[in-house]
Amino acid sequence: MSSLIVESEHNVFISSMWGERRSATHQAPSSNDSERNTQHQISIPILMYHEVGEGPNNLFVPNLDFYAQMKYLQENGYQTITLAQASIMLAARQDTSKKVVLTFDDGCASFYHDALPVLDEMHQTATFFIISDLVDAPGYVTWEQVEKLSNLGIEIGGHTKTHPLLAQIDPLFLDSEIAGNKKDIEAKTALKITSFCYPSGSYSPQVVAKVKEAGYTAAVTMEPGMASSENDPFLLPRWGVLNKEPLRIFINHIQ
Repeated sequence: MSSLIVESEHNVFISSMWGERRSATHQAPSSNDSERNTQHQISIPILMYHEVGEGPNNLFVPNLDFYAQMKYLQENGYQTITLAQASIMLAARQDTSKKVVLTFDDGCASFYHDALPVLDEMHQTATFFIISDLVDAPGYVTWEQVEKLSNLGIEIGGHTKTHPLLAQIDPLFLDSEIAGNKKDIEAKTALKITSFCYPSGSYSPQVVAKVKEAGYTAAVTMEPGMASSENDPFLLPRWGVLNKEPLRIFINHIQ
C-alpha cells in the first residue's frame, strides 16, 4: 500500500476508533443476535479491514487473528453478505440476524493472497474496494485478480481513482475521482459497480451527491457504529478491525 495512503488512513482510523475502543472494551457481548432487529429498526454490522498480515501499524490484522475471527463466524452460524446485499436488506427491513458484512479498503494484494484463502475455507464473502489507478501497481491487486475475485463471489466496490480526501479536493475533480473510478472498473471487468467507500472517510454533502449521481446505491464511511435501516444508505458506519485486538471486541461488534 502507498505510504501516503497508509499514513492518511491510519491517522483517521485511530482518531475515529479511539472512542469506540474505550466503550467496546467495557461492553459485554449481547446474548441474542436477534436484538439487533426491533419493530422500528433493522441493523447489521459492517466491519472495516485494510490489510491482512504483519505490518507497521494498526491497519494490519495478523493472519492468525483474521483466521480466528473468520472461524468464530463459521462456528457460530454467522453468514457474511456483500454490502450490496446488505443495503437491499436494510432498505426492505428484512431480517439481518446472524448476517455480517466484511469490507476491505484500498485493493491491497494481501487480500488476494492472505484473506481470500481463509474466506474460501470458511465459506465467507466480502466487499473489496479498489482504487482504479493503483490496480496493477506494486502492493495492489491486478485486474486479472479482480476478475478472479468477482468470479468467486467477492463484491468489487469503488474507492476513487487516486484515493484523495474528497471533501478537500477541487470540486472540479470529483466527477473524475468518483464516476471515473466506477467507469474504469466497469470497463475493465464488465461488472456493475454499486458500492462505494470514501477514502479516509472524507466526504461532504457535495461529495455524497456526486456518489449518488455516479450511480452507486450505497456507500460506507469510517465512522464507528452498527449500520441500520435508519442510516442514510450513502453514509453507512462501520466497525474498524484493529491490529492484535482481543477476539472479544470483534465479537462485540457483530452482536
